Amino acid sequence: MNLSTTKRICLVATVFVVAAVAFCSCGVDKFIPQGEYLLTKNDVEIDYSDLDKEEAKGVQQAISGVKSYIRQTPNSKLLGVPVAMRIYCLSSPTDSNWINRTIRRQGEAPVIYSQELAERSTRQIQLLLESKGCFGSQVVYDTQVVKNNRISVTYKIKPQPRYVINEVGTVCRTSERIKNLTAQWIEQSDIKPGSYYDQEVLAAYRERVSTRLRNRGYFTAVKENINFLIDTNIGGRKMNVRMAIRDLAYDTSSKVPPLARYYINNVYIYPDLETLMPVDSLHSDTVHYQTTVRNNDVTYHFVTDKKMRVRPETVCQTLTLYPSGLYRNFSVERSYTQLWALRNFKFVDMEFVPAQRFSDTAGYLDLRIRLMNAMRRSMSLTLELNNTSPLNAQNTSSTGNFGLELGLGYQNKNVFGGAEIFNVKTTLALELSKFAIFNNKDDFYDLFSTFESGLDMSLDIPKFLVPFSRQLSSGNTRPHTLFNAGINYQYRIYFERLIANTSFGYTWLRSRTTRHQFLPVEITLVKFFNQADEFRDRIERLNDLRLKYQYSDHLIFDMRYNFVYSTQSSLNAKTNFSYLSMGLETAGNLLSGIYNLSNQTPDSSGIYHIFDIPFSQYVRLDFDWKRYFYLTDRNTFVIRLSGGIGIPYGNSMSMPYEKSFYGGGPTTIRAWRIRTLGPGGYVNTLGTNFERVGDISLTANIEDRFKLFGFFEGAAFIDAGNVWLLHESEEFPDGEFRFDKFYQQIALGAGLGLRAKISILTLRLDFAVPIYDPGADDGQPWTFTKLKFKNIVTNFGIDYPF
Repeated sequence: MNLSTTKRICLVATVFVVAAVAFCSCGVDKFIPQGEYLLTKNDVEIDYSDLDKEEAKGVQQAISGVKSYIRQTPNSKLLGVPVAMRIYCLSSPTDSNWINRTIRRQGEAPVIYSQELAERSTRQIQLLLESKGCFGSQVVYDTQVVKNNRISVTYKIKPQPRYVINEVGTVCRTSERIKNLTAQWIEQSDIKPGSYYDQEVLAAYRERVSTRLRNRGYFTAVKENINFLIDTNIGGRKMNVRMAIRDLAYDTSSKVPPLARYYINNVYIYPDLETLMPVDSLHSDTVHYQTTVRNNDVTYHFVTDKKMRVRPETVCQTLTLYPSGLYRNFSVERSYTQLWALRNFKFVDMEFVPAQRFSDTAGYLDLRIRLMNAMRRSMSLTLELNNTSPLNAQNTSSTGNFGLELGLGYQNKNVFGGAEIFNVKTTLALELSKFAIFNNKDDFYDLFSTFESGLDMSLDIPKFLVPFSRQLSSGNTRPHTLFNAGINYQYRIYFERLIANTSFGYTWLRSRTTRHQFLPVEITLVKFFNQADEFRDRIERLNDLRLKYQYSDHLIFDMRYNFVYSTQSSLNAKTNFSYLSMGLETAGNLLSGIYNLSNQTPDSSGIYHIFDIPFSQYVRLDFDWKRYFYLTDRNTFVIRLSGGIGIPYGNSMSMPYEKSFYGGGPTTIRAWRIRTLGPGGYVNTLGTNFERVGDISLTANIEDRFKLFGFFEGAAFIDAGNVWLLHESEEFPDGEFRFDKFYQQIALGAGLGLRAKISILTLRLDFAVPIYDPGADDGQPWTFTKLKFKNIVTNFGIDYPF
């Protein structure tokens, strides 16, 4: 380490220490009123002295989350320091100017101890114990002044053993059928003799019973009509539990028998509403739309006095509720989901009202659906920036290069009146050499080491087009037909490349958690031009068929299938969930079969051509698995594992570049720039500019996301992975995959990130450094002793990396 570097580190350390001392010594006391205290800690003490081992185990299980019932908690901490509170205290308690208001918004006010909240917390813990069957337990709290005006609170619990269920049963006086049905359900439930009494379990089961009954047409069987009768007079801390189902008449003037099954009478749809006023006050014309549902002719009534923006056919095909059909709760939820999935409405409401029709055994409901249109057109902007830190940089061609990827999109959600979604996206990607601004270049391209521009268009039609039958176009499957087309121009130092593609396919659902996509036709054409003479000569001199194929014209004619499984309940729900995506792709088999059957003659290398261009033949598999853990409201932990393999055969000597895997980049292994990692243990001693791709990929990411203050979030992450070749390569020695050494070639990077959640956008800034580099040119893969500022890779983007 030279003297200038040592001085720089000392200066930074001094500034950091001075700032830390000033930060930690900011006045908290000025925000604590006279005679009050800052809450610093909550403790919970549980006395199990009166319980045996088994009883204590049951109580521990019951109150494992007792701290969440405490109504007042101390200020949040980061590494043991209340950072957000310290930021808040940098403001003045008396001034309310713009600067002080801004500081307070980014921080967290000191938590002042409240006796009222402590007493309320005690009652909440007492109620928790009773809800778990620990009747007769005692809860008190005690306070202790730690120092000056700081205080801690201890909640002391002396629990009693939990009550155990002795017998279970069902009571229903108005319907013998429901009584028998629910008696069978409760026998199959977790509410069994010998299990602990738990109000939470009973409430959840009451919800399930209500849902099951409503899914069978019992419209009035709401959960409020289901109660549990508890008898604790049998002694021995045991109890009998009876589930009672009573009827609450939906309409006291109705002649419908108690707890009857309900059917749909008429369906009235109010499209294009501009106000949420009651539909009874609307005076409009009615358009009758007839269709066939389950081989029955049905009619939907559209109440409107103007031309509908979304055609009636499109709206009706999403509905699983229809005239004369049985009312089912899951059909209501599914219809809601399908209508929202059209992405053309900002408000969807369904109202059921008693119809003037009934029978001796059933009731009837009129369904009113109100729809308010969403914005039809929208624009979007995406941005990715990355840079390898130029601080202390050596004179290399890659260190300090500035990279940018910009995307501008336009979307029309109803381009033909059937909720068809049309997307157009233009992209611009470039890498500007750090020397560009110092060199006087006349040629535009001399400024860039990489330049790309592209145009992509897609059309999403919310139904299956031929050759699929109408029966498959139901709302249950949410069918879509997809059309895509795009063109992309790429400039590199030694060549230019044009990529054109088009595809056609389908997507559909089989359940709430699974989605399928099948593209029977996907065509990609790659054309090279303006290759530099020295680059072409070097390719020809190499005995590397992979590189020759990668940098030559080729055609890809493939089909692809993708499967997605996600347990996420909604985009805003903070509950743990998993996501899995798997894909299978094959190419060239149809063309190869045609050429073989027609006895066409291949060239001297055994390769068939179409229009003088060789076509690719391969099979490719890939997967992407993610697991999200919402540890607290302020902390999320994410694990990701992804990878794949591509196997060329037949008419291909190697995988095409566009279908190969790459390492590095802002969404994979962030300590390396995109396409600069691997393959395998390859060491770039000659400084070649070949793009690094592989036939095999494996990537693992671990990221901890935590709130800092205001709209800022932090992240700490570790990335690992690499790409490998299937076979040895003269240009990339040690780049092939081998079972006995691939684990030694897994690159490892780590870093910190900052996110800013502004409105609907999340701005992302990540700083990463390599920890283990299998391609280190000095033969020392571990980088702990040689980390420098120049090793920092900076990535800026929009939204989370995964």
